[in-house]
Amino acid sequence: CYRATLYVPKQALNVYKTANYWKNFTNIIGVDDEPGDVDGDGVEEALVGVVKSTRFYPEKGTRLFVFKNRDGRVRPLWMGSRLGEEIVDFCVADGKLVSIERCWNGQYNLDEWEWSRFGPRFSRYILTNATLEEVNQTFNQYEKNTGHSRAVDARPHGMEPTN
Repeated sequence: CYRATLYVPKQALNVYKTANYWKNFTNIIGVDDEPGDVDGDGVEEALVGVVKSTRFYPEKGTRLFVFKNRDGRVRPLWMGSRLGEEIVDFCVADGKLVSIERCWNGQYNLDEWEWSRFGPRFSRYILTNATLEEVNQTFNQYEKNTGHSRAVDARPHGMEPTN
């Protein structure tokens, strides 16, 4: 069981509560603010940030997983090791993935990603080599102006984000 809170689209709440893997979360909450249609097919996807290591990136970090409700079953659409740099936060704004990423030099980028057939494809830098405060300020403007959905935090209890 995971003692983390998982936020999912309200209309898919029962699907998540009974789906393999997701039913292991002890606290699943349906929200009105939908995760977003990142692949442009008119159907909302659930974007989940999971803190874990991978085969190619052994250090723990936030990994983006995208899930789709297909025929009443939750199915993975994309489960990536990373986008460009270390993911700090992400959201869907106007059908595009927007991510805050920590760079190797300690600065931050705010990136925009479009969906390709395989998964997210880099579109443009919104901000580059900025402070976390600058990036968060612009990221918050996306929240106000586009009604984007915040990232879903599926970190197991006790696991802290990397600094």
